Amino acid sequence: MNKKFIKVHQTNLRFRYKYFLLKDEFIDENILKNYFEKIKDIKSVRINKKAFSIIFELHKDISIQIEEILNKLTIEDLAEKVNEILEDH
Repeated sequence: MNKKFIKVHQTNLRFRYKYFLLKDEFIDENILKNYFEKIKDIKSVRINKKAFSIIFELHKDISIQIEEILNKLTIEDLAEKVNEILEDH
């Protein structure tokens, strides 16, 4: 069993995951949302931090790619994205 996420629901091009990294109080859901919105074929991302869930609406099924990212993504990766944003401003 995967320890970082669970696929809770899926329809044709919509997937909802429980993502346990969201339990960390220091995770900013906007950074996580921006991280995923830059990926081609993701139409939209909604995050509910209280429910630890992420909903992806896709242009085409890239759920395997999303699951690989969810599995590998760390707090350090997101902190690096924050630093990149701060450097750009």
